[in-house]
This record gives sequence, C-alpha cells and structure tokens, in this order.
Amino acid sequence: MRPSFKYRLYPNKTQQQVIENTLEHCRLLYNRLLAERKEAYEKSGQSMSYVAQAKRFPARKAAIPGIHSVHSQVLQDDYAVFSCEVAIVSLPPSEAMMGGDLGIKHPSDGERFDHPQSLGKAERKLKRLQRAVSRQKKGSRRRKKAVRRLAKAQERVANQRRVAAHQIARHLVHSYGLIAFEDLTAQRLLKNHHLAKDIADAGWHQLVQVTTFKAERAGRRVVLRDPRFTSQDCSTPHCTYRRTDLTLVDRVWQGPHCGVWHDRDRNAAQNLPQRALVG
Repeated sequence: MRPSFKYRLYPNKTQQQVIENTLEHCRLLYNRLLAERKEAYEKSGQSMSYVAQAKRFPARKAAIPGIHSVHSQVLQDDYAVFSCEVAIVSLPPSEAMMGGDLGIKHPSDGERFDHPQSLGKAERKLKRLQRAVSRQKKGSRRRKKAVRRLAKAQERVANQRRVAAHQIARHLVHSYGLIAFEDLTAQRLLKNHHLAKDIADAGWHQLVQVTTFKAERAGRRVVLRDPRFTSQDCSTPHCTYRRTDLTLVDRVWQGPHCGVWHDRDRNAAQNLPQRALVG
C-alpha cells in the first residue's frame, strides 16, 4: 500500500520568494501552452499533444532565462506527492456493523456523533472579514492584509473539519467491521438550497474518503448504499411496511404493523447495514 502524505511548509522570506517566482513562471508557461493548443485547434482542428509541447521546453528555457531557476520536473508536472510503502496492519476481525447518514448523527447502534458545525460558528467572523476585503482598494496593502486574515480564518475552519473527520473515522474503523454510509451525491444535494450549507459544512465527502482510507489499512469494509426509502422502510425485523407519505417535516413516525416508533434518521441508519449485506 502506498499512501500519500501532505505536509505544510513554513518557508523563510528567501524561500518564499523562490516559491512565488516558481509559481509565477509556471502560471505564465501554463497560459502560453494553453494558448498554443487553442491556436493549433483553431487552425487545423487538432490540438497539440503534451509530448509535442514538452519537446520544446529546452528551446523555451534558452529563450526565457528566468525559467532556468525552475526545476524541469516542476515545469512538466502539476503537483508533487510524497508517498511510501506502508504495511497493512489489520485489526482483529469484528462482526459489528454500523450504518449511518453522512452527518453521523444517528448511527444504527444509537451512538451519536455531533459533527462540529465549524463553518456555522465562524460564519459571522468570515462575513466580517469578507466585507473588510471588499471595502479595501484593489492592489492596496490593506486589501492584501485583509485577504490574508480571511484566508487564515477559512483555513482554520477547514482544519477543524479535517480533524473531526479523522477522529470520527478512527473511532468507526476501530469499532466496526462493516461501515455502511448513505450514497448521497453531494452535487445533487447541494442543489437543495435548504440543505446546501449543512451538507458543505459537515464535510460528508471528506469523511467518507478518510473512513474508507483508514478501513482499507485496517482490513475493515466500507460500503455505500442507495439511501432511497431508508427513512420510509420500517427497520423492525420481518416488518415490510413502507411509509410512503413521509415528508421532511416528519421526524418520527410509527409503524402501523409493528407499533414501533421510529426516528427517521436512526431508522435510515438501521436499514443501511442490512442493505450492505444483501448488496
């Protein structure tokens, strides 16, 4: 297994200047290469290939002295990844199963995880910083300072979300042999403006990715299942009732056949592991 590791760099002023120069050269080169491809397509109906453009890098470096300071691999690749071989250390086998919506508020076994709504808590501060940026004149020192403050605030929110995802994922992987998530397409859900902010803030996609990665390393299993009718289908064993008139306003409902009251989210979570077993 070859996992990738991401590290934040803290360059000094000299190193930062070198990085900024490198990024600027890469930006200019990218725009030039893109323009060449568009021009070639407009003239002949066929774009230029990567190989054809890469062969011209030596001539470009001779014509543009500044490019000499940029490593050749940086000019050819979009990013760098640190990876290494890591042995898979499997956890002891576990028959425990867990199902939950991607908010992880109502897992099937009743354990509740309150995902920190970091973006909502910091929303006022972010809005204030955004207004401060818009009030400053473009290109001014004050605007640059305001942009840096806004970026730091947004980074803190992203870091809090990432840490929470890793903490929840670690607990799930160590506690359950099978973890079933709702297969919710974020792009489709974000079209619902009433749910969009909560979905984005919960970092559902990130949580699934982190849990899947940790599960693979630990010999656990993560599956995604179609969430349709998981809230409406009664999760009581051997009960086949489906509540067809359930709306988003209805948070609890009672099965007329079994008489059991269901919290809609927990009921959906309880249905997921069973779907994982048959799917």
